[in-house]
Amino acid sequence: MRARLRNLHVVAAAAAALFTSAVLSAQTPTLLQQAGNTAKTQSQLPVTLNQRTTPGSLLVVCYTTTASGTATVSGGGVSQWTLCQAALPGATNVQIFAGVVNGSPSRAVNVTLASSSALASVSVSEWRGFVGMPLVAAASGTGSSLDLNPTATTSPLQIQDGDLVVSMCAMTDGTEVVPEPIHSWKPLPQGRKNDHLLMAAGWFVASSPELVSMRWPFTRAQDYSSALVAFRMPAPPPQTPMLVQHTSDALWNVSSLTLQLGQQPAPGDLLVVCHESNSSSNSRISGGGVTQWTLCMSSAPTIVNSEIWAGIVGPSPSSTITITLGSAPNGAIASVSQWSDLPVPLAFEAMLSSGPTGGTGVQTPSVPADANELVVAMVGIHQGANTVSLPTNGFTQFTQAYLPSTAMSAAWFVPTTAGYYSTSWSLQNSTRWAAPIVVFGGR
Repeated sequence: MRARLRNLHVVAAAAAALFTSAVLSAQTPTLLQQAGNTAKTQSQLPVTLNQRTTPGSLLVVCYTTTASGTATVSGGGVSQWTLCQAALPGATNVQIFAGVVNGSPSRAVNVTLASSSALASVSVSEWRGFVGMPLVAAASGTGSSLDLNPTATTSPLQIQDGDLVVSMCAMTDGTEVVPEPIHSWKPLPQGRKNDHLLMAAGWFVASSPELVSMRWPFTRAQDYSSALVAFRMPAPPPQTPMLVQHTSDALWNVSSLTLQLGQQPAPGDLLVVCHESNSSSNSRISGGGVTQWTLCMSSAPTIVNSEIWAGIVGPSPSSTITITLGSAPNGAIASVSQWSDLPVPLAFEAMLSSGPTGGTGVQTPSVPADANELVVAMVGIHQGANTVSLPTNGFTQFTQAYLPSTAMSAAWFVPTTAGYYSTSWSLQNSTRWAAPIVVFGGR
């Protein structure tokens, strides 16, 4: 799952009409982690995930409360949360939010209630397999204890093969057991059951086109609210991205490194920086006319310091990019490339592999990519008198540079068909290494 760039604005299409045809994609939704919480709260309901979120992944929040109004969600490394399912009238208030991790990854997600002193329950799940914020379509349902049919339902929603479908049902009768829905799904955690507020949340990945309506059978009719949200990848980029220009530099014993492009980049184009340093913490980047640079992936502080950054050129382009090291003086290597013909907003998915105990074989993770997406990879090592081979699997090298105690190779590839892609390098001498890889796609 990849975070959007261009000031990191996230756009979701909430109309079911957008789901009229299936979209071929190399992506498959994969659940990375999940957590939940239920409490009587004055204003905020926190959730702590088991590990820090991953840049580019999708976070989905299922939330219910006895209070009225729409909540707000923050944290998790998401700069902009999207309300996919708004509050419904009735005794229970169900809402579903989603957002892409495009800031500082974090274990902490927080829901702020619209009203105080209310019971609230929340489930948070993290997903890989989307490029930026996916298309969203939602359906909902409400019912009363006076209903003749003791079944909670949602309105029907047309889904397609590969859709991630998340649904939830909530009620306020503490004597009733929330049932499993009549559909193949897997439950999401929502914390302990709390008297007078019960919620069930779950998910499934559609295996075929279907008009689906979720149903939860009760022992007797209940006041309930239900929601169903489908997440889908839009179509891949329509044309092949073009490499406009690139440059690189390497300096030893410095606090910053400045890259000078041969010409000013065009507004709307993508700049990608592959950067290696001896610093134990992340660098900072400015310039190029980019309003907000995004750190797509970093190996710091676990192993060496290999970073891939990206940003969209704004209305005031500049040919100068400055990288300020997290700690100095140190060695620094960097390569910057400019790409056109990628639709804006832009999205990315990033992964990292590493060799903390050393070795001479370097392999990036295998990442899913569609035709006309841009795949950028690099390897960084911290050892002098070593050499790095050319990249494999059709990747084209931007640059290869060496300093007394560090080296870097950066490369790119544009697939012509959907599939899984990776590259590798061989080292002359065994040493620790890090190899991030990022897929950029227009969404």
